[in-house]
Amino acid sequence: MFEQLETKKIYWVGPRKTDIEFVKDIPFYGSVTLFGDGKENNYAFCLNEGQNRINHNLTKREEDEFIYNTVKGLIEQDKDSRFYFYNPNAVYTIPGLSEYKDYFYCLNDGEILKKLRDKKFFYDTLKDEVPLLDHSYDFHRSNCSYAQLLRVFGLPRESNKRFIFQAQIASGGSGTYLVSRENVKDVTRRLTDDNYILSVYRENNVPVNIHAIIFDDEILLSPGSIQIMKEDDDRLLYRGADFITYRTIDAEKRKFFEDSVRKACKVFQAEGYRGVCGIDGIICEDEVLLLEINNRFQASSGLIDLAAKKLGVPSLQWLNYAAFYSGWKEEYRALETLKVEYSNYFYTDNGRKFHSNYIYSIAKKLESEKDSCVVKVEEDGFSEEQSTNQLAYLYRIVFNTNVTALDVEGKIQINENVAEPKEEWHEELTYSVPETAGWSLEEKRDYYLRLKISLLVQGIVIDEKTQAVIEAAEGIRPATNNAVDLEVKVPFADGTANKYLIINAPVDIKFVEFSPFLMKHTEKVGEDGKTEYTYQLYYYDEFITDVGIYPKDFLEEKYTKETANKRSVPYKEVAFLSTDRLRVHLTNYCKFKRVQDGKYMGCQFCNIAPSLDVMELENIEEVVEDYCTNHKELGLKHFLVGGQTADDEHKEKIVEIVRIIRRHARFAPIYAMLIPYEKELIKKLYEAGMTQLACNIEVFDDKIAAKYMPGKRGGENTAKFYIERLKYATMLLGRKGSVRSMLIVGLEPKESLMRGIEELARNGIQPILSIFRPLPKTPMVGWNPPSMSFLFEVYGEISKKCREYKMSVGPECVNCQNNTLALPSWLDV
Repeated sequence: MFEQLETKKIYWVGPRKTDIEFVKDIPFYGSVTLFGDGKENNYAFCLNEGQNRINHNLTKREEDEFIYNTVKGLIEQDKDSRFYFYNPNAVYTIPGLSEYKDYFYCLNDGEILKKLRDKKFFYDTLKDEVPLLDHSYDFHRSNCSYAQLLRVFGLPRESNKRFIFQAQIASGGSGTYLVSRENVKDVTRRLTDDNYILSVYRENNVPVNIHAIIFDDEILLSPGSIQIMKEDDDRLLYRGADFITYRTIDAEKRKFFEDSVRKACKVFQAEGYRGVCGIDGIICEDEVLLLEINNRFQASSGLIDLAAKKLGVPSLQWLNYAAFYSGWKEEYRALETLKVEYSNYFYTDNGRKFHSNYIYSIAKKLESEKDSCVVKVEEDGFSEEQSTNQLAYLYRIVFNTNVTALDVEGKIQINENVAEPKEEWHEELTYSVPETAGWSLEEKRDYYLRLKISLLVQGIVIDEKTQAVIEAAEGIRPATNNAVDLEVKVPFADGTANKYLIINAPVDIKFVEFSPFLMKHTEKVGEDGKTEYTYQLYYYDEFITDVGIYPKDFLEEKYTKETANKRSVPYKEVAFLSTDRLRVHLTNYCKFKRVQDGKYMGCQFCNIAPSLDVMELENIEEVVEDYCTNHKELGLKHFLVGGQTADDEHKEKIVEIVRIIRRHARFAPIYAMLIPYEKELIKKLYEAGMTQLACNIEVFDDKIAAKYMPGKRGGENTAKFYIERLKYATMLLGRKGSVRSMLIVGLEPKESLMRGIEELARNGIQPILSIFRPLPKTPMVGWNPPSMSFLFEVYGEISKKCREYKMSVGPECVNCQNNTLALPSWLDV
């Protein structure tokens, strides 16, 4: 049968031409699709004159007529035409099409397809075979009150559970509504079917999918993927797939899901079904449940085909064909071990085309760049000028990295540079900074908190011409965490002296290329004939404000003097100038970045490169003296000692460094950031001139901390141990913010984070909040930061908790707040 393929003109029939972009083992002659470019014998519905781009999950008569007329016409032109369907159900649901089924490949019996399309049949057939979602059939829209929903599942009246309404036949989430107490009336008015399948929504579920190819006597499973679902328009809408993140799900849960899929496929095999299908499920904290079967190819099929093509494995289309005509071969089992290193994301017209158009222009540039995260922009005839219907498919991007990640609670986080911003979040940031001058203090706080969170999480792109200008001028000072520090003016209508926020915006993190923030420059020739440069911040190409940057440290390239007693070293190995603070290092290595008993002991979120050097005190003194001499030109106002952890044998040298700084900077604040050394050493540091101390707990939950930072927090180094040492420091330095500890938001559940905040504040230790950012060259680079809306909400709760103990979120210093989730006291309320 395979030989006959070469003699026929085979047309793909489906939603998108790009669904077969990576299929090379089936000789497709052309395609009949809803979306396409009209090239290479492609007949596309949305390329017809005057035809809007459509939401293809809502089937309409015009689309069916297009497919029917095109297929019929091609057959009449050439009897050797053959057709291969993405969704074979169309053969029986499009009026008149089944008359030509002798020209169609890979067709199951119409009755079998009809049964499998019905979600009620799925539940009834599998209820004794595999775990399924608790559900209620035939819930009529006339009964759709929130009280009735609670009664169906025996839930108390005060419950705030959300529910899923699912049409018995639908795709892409178009018939799946997410119902709450607040929106139940609005959703009811929108329901188009009479009866729906009703279930309780699992808030922290991970939606998953597996392709299966059902042969006569064998069942072949593909690698699984996470289904990217977005809450939009009161619905859960499909937006893409991620095969990479699927592999990070607990192995036992994955196996249970895959075993359940195999059991379900055996039932469908016995019913007489053959060929490709997709099985959906959800993985929750304590259960793994199957949801439905899609008796067709999937929107994620192309990613498997791409991986298969690269590794010489048959495509899904080929395997589906084999299931009908040539039968099983053991070599097909290679599909099950195929490593699919791709994800994709679909862009639709959800009222935020400013984002899809912005991403499209960037992705098209990245598509041709070497080592880019973008494999392909699958346009399917998309143009920014074409008119579109609500929720119309626009285009999709194939990435060679994960778009989603599981957070510490097992929830899906979608990278917020790739996905659309929430409507409210975007609207709040479209104001320019000058417009905020007359706002109330509460309005100002909310605006600048959002702006700061966005820049901390999403990072910033510096325009190429602006980069060249900066380098040709004074250069730009590197900041901590692969970032640049921006100075943002905060205007007040009453003419108050200018106040500023310092915000640490990453320039080298995953997906930063898609950040909505762009820095540009303008230039003006001054009266002295010199060119003056100013820098501007843009958000989705809209001006936000002028920003200041910190010029390059003119001392960092100097070397210390070489003498008979000491070697010459670069200043930048000894000290690092960040905003107005000089960080002085005893060492550039960390004692935890080692392998012990076969286990790496370093913190998995830290990208400090290990070194073996310990600085000589003479070199440290020379560098400190030089910086103090030039403190006015550099804007140097205070000092930080630490940052990396030396072996215990060198800890007394930390005291000497504090003494050195105090000799050359008599009144400057000196801030030590250390692991929790013994009380005696803390006292020595205080007596030497230390004015502030931090021992960063980072993760309050001891079990989680031991997992992600086994050296620093394993064994006896518990949160309680840190707090006991810090409590002692408050006896020396006071309880007003001079003793602090940092917690990372995003590395532990909110509940344990809040317990940590309260424990610190109750003991007079000021909490500092650092947002988890997955840095390059770390084991956690594939993670995503916590969502921006979560950060906004949790900051409010943490601020309130701190005020209960007459404290604020630290640090107090505005410059030191640059990379923390904190606001100055004059802006916070």
